[in-house]
Amino acid sequence: MFSFAAQIFHTYFQQRPRSMANVQFHTLDPLGQSAIELGLDSINALSPIEELTLEFDERTKQKLKRLSSSMSLSIRTLIESAINYTYAYAVETHKTSAELRTLMPMPGTFSVQISLSLETTSKLERLGMSQFVSGCAIMGINLLYDRLIAPEIPIHD
Repeated sequence: MFSFAAQIFHTYFQQRPRSMANVQFHTLDPLGQSAIELGLDSINALSPIEELTLEFDERTKQKLKRLSSSMSLSIRTLIESAINYTYAYAVETHKTSAELRTLMPMPGTFSVQISLSLETTSKLERLGMSQFVSGCAIMGINLLYDRLIAPEIPIHD
């Protein structure tokens, strides 16, 4: 008789599904089955959703590279962090989506493809900024740059 963990391992590698959502685990314990289904739902909820193309201007691109280098973070991680920072800024300052849009610079021609987590997408929806992802990213990059990098160090265009 296999242990519970061995059954999961065996089932996973036998079926090798593309998505864990369709895996049927055969256990004798209904509580264990419920726990597995709950865990799989949680994994699917935190998975990245669609891939987006964000557009930045040259100045923001340079700031992004500088922040990435200074903090040893990937560009994608930094962009998602910048969007989350914009959310935190909006909540702390009680800015509405209309007020945020007036503060956002225009996107540029430097494109980056990124998949956002469900958590970040949810924050954008709560702000009413789902259509302004590039603007939120640029705003967050600018806020992070202004707070973390010495302002007297110039950006070379």
